[in-house]
Amino acid sequence: MGTAMNEVELLQAGGPARIYFGWRIVLALFLCTLALFGVSIYSFIVLAHPLGAEYGWSATQTGAAVSAMWFAAPMALLSGPLIRRFNPWHIIFAGLLMQAAGFAMLPLISSIESLYLLRLMMGIGKVTLVIAVPIIVTRWFSRRFATAMAIIWAGGSAGGFIMAPATDALLQIFGWRMAAAIIAAAMVAAVILIGLLARGPASPTALGLAPDGGLVSASDAETAEASPEDGAVLDWRAALGRVKLWVAAPMLLSVIGIGMASIAVLTQEQLVLESAGISASLAATFLGLTAVGSLTGSASIGLLLDRAPARWSALLIAAAIFAGLLAFAGLQARGSAGLALVAAISCGYAFGAGEVLWITLTKRQFGTAAFATTYGGWYFALQIGYAAGGGVAGWGYERFGAMGFIGLVAIMYLPAALFSVTLRGARIKPGQEG
Repeated sequence: MGTAMNEVELLQAGGPARIYFGWRIVLALFLCTLALFGVSIYSFIVLAHPLGAEYGWSATQTGAAVSAMWFAAPMALLSGPLIRRFNPWHIIFAGLLMQAAGFAMLPLISSIESLYLLRLMMGIGKVTLVIAVPIIVTRWFSRRFATAMAIIWAGGSAGGFIMAPATDALLQIFGWRMAAAIIAAAMVAAVILIGLLARGPASPTALGLAPDGGLVSASDAETAEASPEDGAVLDWRAALGRVKLWVAAPMLLSVIGIGMASIAVLTQEQLVLESAGISASLAATFLGLTAVGSLTGSASIGLLLDRAPARWSALLIAAAIFAGLLAFAGLQARGSAGLALVAAISCGYAFGAGEVLWITLTKRQFGTAAFATTYGGWYFALQIGYAAGGGVAGWGYERFGAMGFIGLVAIMYLPAALFSVTLRGARIKPGQEG
C-alpha cells in the first residue's frame, strides 16, 4: 500500500515515477505469444517431417496434423464463461503447459490418430490462451490498448523467427525425440519466467492508478462505481444484447476473409514466386520476409490506432495489401527480386497490422464489458478463415493459375478493406467503453 501511495504521490507532485506496471504485463504477454506460436506452430512444423518419415506417414497426413489444432476454434465462443469462471492468468499458464505436455508426449506417439488427438489438445490450450490475453490488457490499458496489443501480437511472429531455426538446430544435434523433450522443458521454464514477470497487482486500481498509468480523476471514480470491476464481463445474454447484427455480420465476414487471405498467401507464395522465375531458395527467403513484414505491422500499427481515427490505419493496411498483390501480379510479367520484396513485405505488413486493427475495432465497437464475448467471436471467425484458406488457395492456384490466385486473394480481403474504412463508432472516447 505504501508503494502504491508513493507512486501516486510522485505523479501528483510531477516527479519521476516508476515505469507503469502495465508495460511489465505487456512484456509478460509478449513472451506468452512468442512461446505459444513459436512452439505450437513453427516448432511442430519443423518436427512433423522427421516424425512422419519415421512412421511412414504421408505429407497429407502430417500436414493435416499441423492444422488439427484449428478444430479447437469453437472454444473461442466459450471465452465469456471461461473468463468469468477462471483467472485469465491461470488460463494462460494452462495453455502454455498444454503445449509443453504435447511436446513431452510427442515421442510416445506411434499412430496418426493419436497425433491428431494430441494436436487437438494443444489447440485447446492455444485458443484458451489467446482469448485470455486481451482481457488482461483491458484491465491495464484504455487509450493505449492498441499499442499494447500490437506489441503483444508481434510476439507470435518473433516466435517464428526464434523457434523455427532453434528447433531445426536441436533436431540436427539431438534428433526429433530429444528436441521435443528440450522444447517441453523450455516451455515450463517460460511459464515460470512469465509468472515472475506478471507477479504483482491485479489491476491499476491496486496501485491507486487509472488505466494507462494516469491518476484517478473524480469522473473515473464515478465510472468505476457504475461499471463492472476490473476484468469483469457481462454474461453472454447481456453481451449479445449489445451486438447489432448489421454491424457484427460484416465484421465477422471481414475477419474470415483476413484469415483466408493470410493463409492463402503463406501456403502458395513460394509457388507463385517460382512460377515467375524466382529460384526455390530465394522464394523461401521471401517467405521469411513476409513474416518480417507481419512482425513490423503487428508491432507498429498500434501507435497509429491510438493517435488517429481508425480509418487511417484501415486505409494504410488496405493500401499495403493491394500494393503487395499488384507486385505479385507484376512478377508474372517480369520476375524481379525487387517486386518480390515489395510483395512479401507489403502483404506481411497488412496481415500483421490487420489483425491488431480488427481486435481494436471489436473492442471499440462493442465496449470493454462485453469484450470477453465479442473477442471470442472475433477469434472464432479468424480461425474459420485460417482453416478454410489453405484449401481454397490450393484449389484457386490449380484451377486459375498464379494470376487467378492473386485475384482470388484480393476478393478475400476486399470486405475487410471496405468495411474497416466505413465502420462508424470506430473510436470510443476513454470512459465510454464500458
